[in-house]
Amino acid sequence: PRSTLFPYTTLFRSVGVCDGALDRTSIFIKGKVIQYVPWGEEEDGDGNKPHVSDILHGTHTAGTIAGQSIATANNDYSRFNGMAPAANISFFSILSPHGGKLLPPKPSILLDTNARAGAKVHSNSWGSSGTEGYARLSKEFDEWLYTHPDHLVVAAAGNGGPMRAHISSPANAVNVLAGGGT
Repeated sequence: PRSTLFPYTTLFRSVGVCDGALDRTSIFIKGKVIQYVPWGEEEDGDGNKPHVSDILHGTHTAGTIAGQSIATANNDYSRFNGMAPAANISFFSILSPHGGKLLPPKPSILLDTNARAGAKVHSNSWGSSGTEGYARLSKEFDEWLYTHPDHLVVAAAGNGGPMRAHISSPANAVNVLAGGGT
């Protein structure tokens, strides 16, 4: 059972997730979203809306963090629950109508928005590509975390692969926990 692997499932009441978009009808997400900010999802001037396929990544990351199965007589998917299934989700969508991401001018906008919803842990499964060294975005995350020492920001290390700048910003910030896979 999950409780023996990760006994702190109720440690966080809400988590902040910043990603593409979210399928709020998913059996793992339904009823858990306490705030949804569609920052980049509005139509652009040409009437384009976000692509449906772009919703999958945000749903995957939110479910991995705080998903909790709605069990019915026909299924029991609770073994696929997220790491903190008792937590609610404050979701900040950065999906652009053209695909890709549309970030706010400063990361404090997305972090403050999720913090006001009670989030102390913030997940950012995105990054800027091709950044070398300590970039402006990393500096701004560090500045926010310096003034909010009771918060944790987790960021994806990136998808750049084994090259010179393979850990992207903001994952290379001093106070951000970078997560990656092999």
